[in-house]
Amino acid sequence: ITSVTNTRKITKAMKMVAAARLKRSEDRTRAMRPYTRRLKEIISSLAGVRGMPHISLYCASKMALTAIAQALWVELAGTGVHVGILYVGITENDPDKRLLAADGSAIQVSGNPHSTQDDVAKTVLRQVRRRIRRIVMTPAGKALVTVQWLMPRVVTFLITKAQKISAGIAE
Repeated sequence: ITSVTNTRKITKAMKMVAAARLKRSEDRTRAMRPYTRRLKEIISSLAGVRGMPHISLYCASKMALTAIAQALWVELAGTGVHVGILYVGITENDPDKRLLAADGSAIQVSGNPHSTQDDVAKTVLRQVRRRIRRIVMTPAGKALVTVQWLMPRVVTFLITKAQKISAGIAE
């Protein structure tokens, strides 16, 4: 009974965090409207394309950004307003950056940066100038998007297999 109660508490906390992140994303997007009548640019993560284990809340918040961009494409069609979404890989940032794990704990962002903040800024400018709807910055990200679109079950299989290998589970 205690574990059920704890699970409910964790689930409630995860829902509150996800709702807060979505609300913050919505608020930031709405706050931009007066300043960007002809432009909407959303920067997201590849977690907005495919959910990954252990960072489900982070993925949900990034997928919400993808949904907002898709909705704005329809809502603003024919108005001349450009809406773009940029999926970046691991970017140089604050070395103490943390993501919220599925269990509610903070985890360190790991991996070598694929881009600098300057690279991201230049890509945003290129996307705006050329009015490109969606850009995936990294080759690995482009492969993920393509395979996820063509063969989503293969991606699920590979992620599950990698998860088992990292956990040391033999088949």
